Amino acid sequence: MGALQIAYGLGILAVACWYRPFVPLFLGHGLVERILVSVAAWVTKPSPTGHHLPER
Repeated sequence: MGALQIAYGLGILAVACWYRPFVPLFLGHGLVERILVSVAAWVTKPSPTGHHLPER
């Protein structure tokens, strides 16, 4: 587990427990992150065989 994952997890825990108005912000951040990862995997780095493995 990376340092960024630990910090992000602690941030999510803090928002869930104490800072509920920021929940939509964190959900939006997670959505943008997934979109960027998908674009990076499927659009900017095409597979040499044309086949992509499904995302976890």
